[in-house]
Parts: sequence; structure tokens; C-alpha cells
Amino acid sequence: MLIQNSLLFDGEKVLGRLPEFKIVSTVFDMFGKDFIGVSSDRPIYYDKQLLVRVNLV
Repeated sequence: MLIQNSLLFDGEKVLGRLPEFKIVSTVFDMFGKDFIGVSSDRPIYYDKQLLVRVNLV
């Protein structure tokens, strides 16, 4: 996946833009044990949905 617009953030303020870069990964590597699956129905925009577990801190 090509990331075309990214920002460098120090936790408080935006420091600037980063150049384009490419990410190579799988959903299993990105979400690990939090990956639940992919929906079998198409309730939103007639497309399948990615299901992941999100823990808010």
C-alpha cells in the first residue's frame, strides 16, 4: 500500500509532512490477536467489512 499523505507528530503537535512510502504487510501481522475476521454480508456500501477488536485506553 502506498502512503501518499502522512504527517510527523511528536504527541503534542504536527512537526511536518513525510515523503511518500510503501507499507507491505498482512492484516494478521497488523492486528495480530485482535483480528476477528471479515464479514460475510455486505451491510455498508455493498462491501465486506474488516472486524477487529479495539481497546481504548
